[in-house]
Amino acid sequence: MKISKIILIVFSCVACIYLFKGITSSMSIPKDTNVLVVGTSPDYPPYEFIDVKSGEIIGFDIDVVQEIANRLNKKLQIKDMSFSSLIFGLLTNDVDLVASGMTPTERRSRVVSFTSMYLYGLPLVILTIKSHFEPTSFDDLQGKTVAVNLGYIADMHMSKKSGINLIKLQSPAQCFMALQSGSVDAFVCAQSPIKTFLQSNSHPEQFAVLQIPDTGEDCAFAVNKKNTQLLDEINDALKTMRNDGTLEALKQKWEF
Repeated sequence: MKISKIILIVFSCVACIYLFKGITSSMSIPKDTNVLVVGTSPDYPPYEFIDVKSGEIIGFDIDVVQEIANRLNKKLQIKDMSFSSLIFGLLTNDVDLVASGMTPTERRSRVVSFTSMYLYGLPLVILTIKSHFEPTSFDDLQGKTVAVNLGYIADMHMSKKSGINLIKLQSPAQCFMALQSGSVDAFVCAQSPIKTFLQSNSHPEQFAVLQIPDTGEDCAFAVNKKNTQLLDEINDALKTMRNDGTLEALKQKWEF
């Protein structure tokens, strides 16, 4: 008798759970297909960063996705996210598109789809303070403490190297501070953010920049694998932007 009551209670609980799920599902607000929700990590100038005067997220990636949204007749919505959460945001449909200077890799391609490339072959460079350490080749990093941004292509490249004490930080700003404070000997990053940093620094001559041979940061946008229609639409938009010179004009604007 007791067993029957227990079974009945368990069955009732399970039924309530499924009923609750059904109610909440039916109450969910449908997604606005006229809005393109873009996730980005605004700590990587000139790709995306927060403008000090306006407080808005600006940059090369933002200009490109704004142009794509215009061509798709959609309103653009930017979501400020940490770089490590961007792909998860795609998988949970929190965002439609990731635009954050992201390089396609085999591992990432297993879970998301990438558009055609919109930037090619931007080399990785080593940034140091001349008075502390000025390498003449990549081999000079042996035994040194080197900062990289967690999850970025420089992290993936440097993690394969042995004999280097790698410090993984969340943003380029943290890496620059670590370098200037003497916490690290060098900062390895893509060329463009380093260039932007030096342009804004009052004493750029104190820094040394060395390009790492046979490296390159190719960038593409990421979308959910199930959203094949959006992937095709974005690829078409990028193709026309290449053909009509819009993409090249934006590259020149942001000095790529």
